[in-house]
Amino acid sequence: MIPIGLFLLVISLRYMVKIFTISPIHDMPYRTDKGIFTIETAGRYGIWLNGNRFKRSPLGMFGLQLINCETEREVLLRTSYIPASVTKVIDARIELYTFHAKPGTYQIVFNDNPSPMTKIFGTISRFLMGGKDDYSSYSIRIYPHQSMIYSFLSIWGFIFGVIAVMWGIAGLVIH
Repeated sequence: MIPIGLFLLVISLRYMVKIFTISPIHDMPYRTDKGIFTIETAGRYGIWLNGNRFKRSPLGMFGLQLINCETEREVLLRTSYIPASVTKVIDARIELYTFHAKPGTYQIVFNDNPSPMTKIFGTISRFLMGGKDDYSSYSIRIYPHQSMIYSFLSIWGFIFGVIAVMWGIAGLVIH
């Protein structure tokens, strides 16, 4: 059981560390008019709101529009209905939208049409958090999309890995 547990622990920890250490493709301060960034690899990407988790957030007060600069067409943004979030000691980030993109240059622009889900989460967040509206610490970031299925599996893999190692050690001690 110990080798199986160690294998599960190593695989799960590698993925969990990857989630926390991934670098953003683009980082744009909140309420900057627009941001231009380049995507080098085709794939699925996420648009995240990043900021101080102990302050009021601007969640639900804005919408975003993504435009492919080469074709000048709008890219379809899919709302994250069960948004992924990554929380560190002070900083936190929440995934607002996902999109598929081909290699190229893109422009992200603020608009006044937030998705219904972000309006709901934003209203709840502002109700629970006190204080003034200071959004200077918030930014919009673009990250490669990480599937929640893999996150779920890696957390359970870690738990089962620990249990398997402990079970294996207990078996050695008893015999």
